[in-house]
Amino acid sequence: MNERLCSEELAKFFSVLGVSRFGCEVYLRLLAHGPMPLKTLSEIMGVKASQLYYYINELVSRGLVEAARGRPSVFRAVSVNVIDGMFLERVSELKKTAIEELGKIESSRGMPLIEEPAIYVNRNWRSFLVRAREIAEKATTDLVIGGDYLFVNYMSSVLERKYNEGVMVYVLLYEVPGIPINYSNLPRVGKIRKCVSGDILVVSDSRLSCSYTEERFYRREPCLRIDH
Repeated sequence: MNERLCSEELAKFFSVLGVSRFGCEVYLRLLAHGPMPLKTLSEIMGVKASQLYYYINELVSRGLVEAARGRPSVFRAVSVNVIDGMFLERVSELKKTAIEELGKIESSRGMPLIEEPAIYVNRNWRSFLVRAREIAEKATTDLVIGGDYLFVNYMSSVLERKYNEGVMVYVLLYEVPGIPINYSNLPRVGKIRKCVSGDILVVSDSRLSCSYTEERFYRREPCLRIDH
């Protein structure tokens, strides 16, 4: 077969739609070359038509490829816009089902089997960002965050909302080389203080907090601290 078009990322993308890597390759060939009969597709891909037949039918049944009846039948890939809509719908379905199941498992949890440690380490930056927002959302009295401009800007909407709800909001803004500060985009909250760089942190109601330590060479080690 000629050079593959289906990269690792595209293979992951199409797997959400229930399409195998080879099925992804077939779709991409049709997308790249336009409508064609099975024989022509077979010649382009260097694969026997009998081997392609199953995958073409699978793609047609999943709505990724359209077929025009005739002698021979002609196949064409649906547009990228259609693929985009199908992907978002599928992800939404998967998310709804998975979150419902996870929620049931979490709500059925009983008493802790052990005394919880004071500090948990979360080594994924994206996970930390979601956790930081979750903690900030729980603030009812005071809320302190410290971080560079990018982090503060990311937290901006929840900070302003909490401030408008009457929560005392304090921001420690770190100056970091290479990250310019756009002062007009900073959140409109009670107090913002510019200071030397330190740990990225969020403290809610003076007890529930998470921090993300920046070490040399910007190696980031996030940790979640829970004070009982």
